[in-house]
Amino acid sequence: MAGTVGAELSTLSALHRTFQQKAQEAIDIKNAVESGVGSAVWTGTYSEQFRAAWADYRKNLDNLQAALLGAADDVRTNHNNIAQATGEGDRI
Repeated sequence: MAGTVGAELSTLSALHRTFQQKAQEAIDIKNAVESGVGSAVWTGTYSEQFRAAWADYRKNLDNLQAALLGAADDVRTNHNNIAQATGEGDRI
């Protein structure tokens, strides 16, 4: 189906909500871990290993959030453009 364009508006709406929700969850995870690690009295080798790994991994959660929010924006634009082109009143 190369070159095929189209979508079902209800599934785009659901996908938009999913992307937004999961983007928020990524940040919620990051913030919860940051808070927990920041307030914990935890020293030693395991603490140092985790904190070093976490410093790298938390960037992945930021990247995930950005990708999901960008995709949500794209889906919203696509949904609204299709709705406008087909005369549907539904907008997100």
